[in-house]
Amino acid sequence: MHKVSVIIPTYNNPKQLERSVKSVIAQTYSNIEVIVVNDGSDVGYETVKSRFKENNSIRFFDKENEGPGLARQLGLEKSNGKYIQYLDAGDELLPDKLEQQVKVLDENPTVIMTYGLSMIDGNPKKTHRPKLNRNQFDDLLKNVLEVRKWHTSAPLWNYQSGKYWSSLFNGEDVFHDFEVAINNRGKVHFEDVIRVNLVFDNPDGGLSNASGLKKNHSRFVNDCLDLNLGMQSRLKERGLLKQKRYANPLAERMFHAAMRVNLTGYKKESLDLVKASKKTTKSLVKHFELLILQLVIQLPFKNRRPIFQFMYKVRRKLLSPNIHQYRYI
Repeated sequence: MHKVSVIIPTYNNPKQLERSVKSVIAQTYSNIEVIVVNDGSDVGYETVKSRFKENNSIRFFDKENEGPGLARQLGLEKSNGKYIQYLDAGDELLPDKLEQQVKVLDENPTVIMTYGLSMIDGNPKKTHRPKLNRNQFDDLLKNVLEVRKWHTSAPLWNYQSGKYWSSLFNGEDVFHDFEVAINNRGKVHFEDVIRVNLVFDNPDGGLSNASGLKKNHSRFVNDCLDLNLGMQSRLKERGLLKQKRYANPLAERMFHAAMRVNLTGYKKESLDLVKASKKTTKSLVKHFELLILQLVIQLPFKNRRPIFQFMYKVRRKLLSPNIHQYRYI
C-alpha cells in the first residue's frame, strides 16, 4: 500500500484548516501523511495544533508569507509519499477519494494525474466548472493548456520529485500543472464522480486573494503575464510550440487573459498578450478574433465587459466547443 502525502497550505484560517484535516483522517485509505504549511499567518494556530497533537501522521510547518505556490512546494519537499494530494484549507475530501484514486494510479502507470468532480458547499447539483469537455483519458499537457478542468483539491498526482511550484500568487496552480506535464509526459484520467467538497468560507478570500481586490490588481497582471509568457517560452524550448495541439490552446488562453487584464485597466499589458497570442496560434480564425480584440482594446469604450461577453457568446454559437473550451468574463 503506497503512502499518500496530503499537503495543505493555510493562511489565517485555522477553523477551515481543521475541517480539511478531519476529512483526511476520515479517509477509508489508511497509509496517509498530512503536511500542513502555515504561510505566514497573522493569527494563531495553537488550538488546531493541540487537537491533532496525538496524531503522529500530521506535521505542521511555519514559513514566511510567500504565497500558496511556495507553501505547497515546501510541503512537497517535506513529503515522503509516492502519491501527492494537494488540499486547500477549507475543502473536504470525500471519504473514499484517496482509496479510489490510488487504485487508478496503481493500475495505470502512464497516468500522471487522476481527478473527479468537485461539488460546491456540499451541493452535488452544483459542481466546479460543469460545462467543460472532459475525456476519461487525455494528454495532460494539452488539458493544462486548454483550460483548467479541475480544482486544486481534486487531483491525486504521481510524479517525480522536483520544483513545480512558483512564487506566483495567481495562476500558481496552472504553472504547477504545466511544469508537471512538461517534465513528466503522460496522461490525465478523469472519473465522472464527485470526490471533493469545495467550501468557500475563507475569511481572507483564499491564499491568492486574486483579482477581486483592487489593491492586488498590479500583482494579478504581472502574474498573468509571467504565467502565459513563461509557458510560451517553455514550449518553445521543448520544440512543442510548433504543434497545433499545444500552440492553439495556449493562444486561446492568452486571448482570454488579455481580456481579463484589460478589464483591470492595464491596456499595454493586455495588448502584449494579444501580440503573444498572435505569434503562438496556428489558426486563421484565431488571428481574425485577435484583430477584433485588439481593436476593441484600443478604442475608447467605457465598459468593455459586455463587448467581451458578446464575443464569447458569438464564438460559442459559431465554433466547435471541442476546440474552444467554455470560458467566462
